[in-house]
Order: sequence, then C-alpha cells, then structure tokens
Amino acid sequence: MKSDRRRVIAIIVTFRRPLVVLETIRRVMTQTVAPDEIWVVDNDPTTQLAEHIETLPNARYVAMPHNSGPAGGIAAGMHRVLVDAGDDDWILLIDDDDPPPFPDVIERLLAAIDAADADLEQSGGTKLDGKQLGGIGMMGARFDRRTSHLRRLADDELTGLARVDYIGGNQLPMYRAAAVRQVGPFDASMFFGYDDLEFGLRLAAAGWALCIPGELATAVRVAAGRHGHAPATSDAPEQPAWRRFHSTRNLVRIARVHGGRVAAIRVALTFGVGGFLRLAARQRSLRSGLPALRGAWFGLVDRNDDAMRPT
Repeated sequence: MKSDRRRVIAIIVTFRRPLVVLETIRRVMTQTVAPDEIWVVDNDPTTQLAEHIETLPNARYVAMPHNSGPAGGIAAGMHRVLVDAGDDDWILLIDDDDPPPFPDVIERLLAAIDAADADLEQSGGTKLDGKQLGGIGMMGARFDRRTSHLRRLADDELTGLARVDYIGGNQLPMYRAAAVRQVGPFDASMFFGYDDLEFGLRLAAAGWALCIPGELATAVRVAAGRHGHAPATSDAPEQPAWRRFHSTRNLVRIARVHGGRVAAIRVALTFGVGGFLRLAARQRSLRSGLPALRGAWFGLVDRNDDAMRPT
C-alpha cells in the first residue's frame, strides 16, 4: 500500500486525436472530484502530444510501440498503474472522445462505492450478496450466458446499487485496484470489441460485484433522451472490416469461455453466418460480409489475425 488514502487513477487510451484527448483531460480535471493521476496511453505516439501531457499536473504519457487497440492500451495502462496503486485505489477508464456528461460524476461514483463498502462492513453486504464491490460505472448490462445477448436494465431496475455483469467502456467504469490485481488487467489480445464484457465476467467469476448507481444511471438516460424508451437496436453495416472481425471473434470467444461450446456455435451462427448473410445482401457484395464470418471461425478456434488491425 503506497498511500494512506484512496486515490482515483485515470487511464485514457488515444489514437490520432491529440486535440480531442486534451479537451477531454481538461473536462475531467474540472470535475468536482478530479482524478489524482491521469495516464494517457497513446497508440500512435507523437512528440507534440507527449510534450503537452508532460506539462499537465499529475499526468503521465505512455507511448505504445504499435497500435494495440483499446484493449491493449488499457492493459498497458493497468500494468503501469498497478505498480504503485494501493488495493483501495480505483482505476478509472475514460474514452478519449467521451468526457463525463456531468461535473460531479466521479464524486457520485465514489459516494456509491462508500455506500457499498459501508454495507459490507456493517451488515455483511446485504445489497451485494456479501460480495465486495469490484467495479462501478454510469451504465452496464446483464449477460445471458446461453445466448450471449446483453440485456439492458429496465428503467424501474435502476434503483440503489443495481447489479450488472459488465460496465460499458464509455460509461466511466472504475475498478478497485485489488480486483484488477487479482484477476489481471484487460485482455490485450482482444484488441477491440467486448473487452469490457470479458473483463467484467472475469471479475464476477472471481467473486467481485459490479454495480451501477441507479440514480446516476437514470440521469444519464434522461440526459440522452433514452429514459422511458426501448433500447435502440442496430446492425451497423458501415463499420470497417477490422471492427466487424474483432467484435464477432471476441463475442464468440466469450461465449465459448462462459457458456460452453454449444453457446459459442450458436453465437457463431447468429453473428458470424447471420452477419455475413445480412451484410452481403444489404451491400450486394459477398466480400462485405466476410469479416464477420472470419471472426466467427477465429473465435471458435481461439485464434487472432494481426492483419485485421488498422495501422
């Protein structure tokens, strides 16, 4: 333990968006409770951005040797942070282009953490089934291990500390350093897509609870105009091939690990074969659907394809 008090240490992974990430940092540091440290992990290092970061108080710059994607960048940041982090410190993940929507988000997340820890100490953790809180964020979902579908919480479920299986990567997830230290950082091999889901399921399997504060989640939905509405659904054909490949591959892999072979085959058929047919028909090109099909196969045989990474 390196500090006598709890700290919040932020990690921001960026790729070719120097002005955007600097604006995000500015807005993060004006929170009512700002992070004690910010680590900027750059997947395409530039001297100019490094020099800017070095002038900021409590900010550190990490230059990656190659584009490792969001998953690899977060993994590298977590490895660095864990060197000095105490078990009760919290690691906050921030998208480089998605700053907090309210000025007091971090403060509200920390208040929810205090409430969960007090409940565990005073009443044995009745709110979290006796588990210690390992992760918290603005919004999350529950995972159906049979179908590998994510279920959005209904509006009336957003009360108190709502249990979830994972916290969205763009929803300011915060993870207890002790939990990250126990299960290990993000899986860098996932590169992009569902890396946050894999990490959440890994935490849950190790006995940690993940939650979202219902009041904050409701405020997020209201601000986004999504409160009182069914979840939006889309199958984005405009996604580049590398995104389609990794998302499909990673979801099949998660289904195989957490649901078994049958679940993995079901997901491969739905998102791989089904995605191939939908995209091929929509764009009138077999080539457009191949990344999903390839991703499904690579997920089943647990392989990756470095050629499907943007440079």
